[in-house]
Amino acid sequence: SLIKEAKILYNKKQYKEMVEIVGIAQQLTIERFGKENEIYIRGLNYLATARKNLKEHEEAEKVYLECINFSKQILIKPGKEYADCLQNLANLYLEVNRSLEAEPLFIEARDVRRSVFGENHEEYAKSLNSLGYFYSETEQYLESVRYYYESKSLMEKIYGKNSVEYARTTNSLAIVHEKLGQY
Repeated sequence: SLIKEAKILYNKKQYKEMVEIVGIAQQLTIERFGKENEIYIRGLNYLATARKNLKEHEEAEKVYLECINFSKQILIKPGKEYADCLQNLANLYLEVNRSLEAEPLFIEARDVRRSVFGENHEEYAKSLNSLGYFYSETEQYLESVRYYYESKSLMEKIYGKNSVEYARTTNSLAIVHEKLGQY
């Protein structure tokens, strides 16, 4: 499918080509199903992410906001697509030094994932990890440590200590401890 092709292009960092493929996929989605569905919302998220990676920040922001608004309008209950849009917009805001706008989006994404998946799910653990990253990037290290420890504990339960996810979270936590002078 075109979305699978877009993911491949994303992994290859071929973002211009990804924009083209997602544009075609979005047009086909509209023709077949209209705009009021999760497939269209997912496509908006992919499109915005490609724009963000092309450093087209204003365009990416517009598309992320469209993704969020469509999610609110058409989804009975906010779910993964909505949380992904929130988190990706938060990452964009963090990247362009708009951290005050980013924080509530990271928190809402975590809350949505907790509501949808529960507190023992990888999606929730990833949200905790994102909050740890946010607080580290904004030099709120004690908050960062708190979220990284919670994420690390969940990653261990979900994946085990020998997993890449657990190792990444442990590494992120170690970096924050180093910034705090705690070796």
